[in-house]
Amino acid sequence: NGAAMGGGACLATAMDFRVGADDCLMQYPEILIGVNLMWKSLPLITHLAGPARAKRLVVGGERIEASTLYEWGILDALVDRESLLQEALSWANRYAALSPVPAQMIKRSVNAIVSSLDTAVMHMDVDQNILSATTVDRQIAIKAYLEKTDPSFTGN
Repeated sequence: NGAAMGGGACLATAMDFRVGADDCLMQYPEILIGVNLMWKSLPLITHLAGPARAKRLVVGGERIEASTLYEWGILDALVDRESLLQEALSWANRYAALSPVPAQMIKRSVNAIVSSLDTAVMHMDVDQNILSATTVDRQIAIKAYLEKTDPSFTGN
């Protein structure tokens, strides 16, 4: 409902299912302020959207609209704003009515299958964040963001 940006986009990708209003959008603007994406969000969005689309979102910092999010499989359902709460509750009630033990086991198995290689890169989450936070480009990015100007990066 509305904009899922930065941490909101990370939280949305961590959910099992995503129901969106037809006017919602998603953006990972971290690159625009000179930092990498954290919180295991990079593998999650890559699994949902595929590598090329994940790069558009995360490396490009693109703002993606609802219809595209649905096309890409990031949203599981797309409804008008007035129907959003009812649709989300319908999804929640449908899954809450299932037998919890097998549902949890299946969910964990699916997540394990899909995320088996995630730990190969996730150890770098904090390292990359610390590194990017100490660069000259990070300071340039923050200044440009606050002043609403285009940054001129140096690669330092």
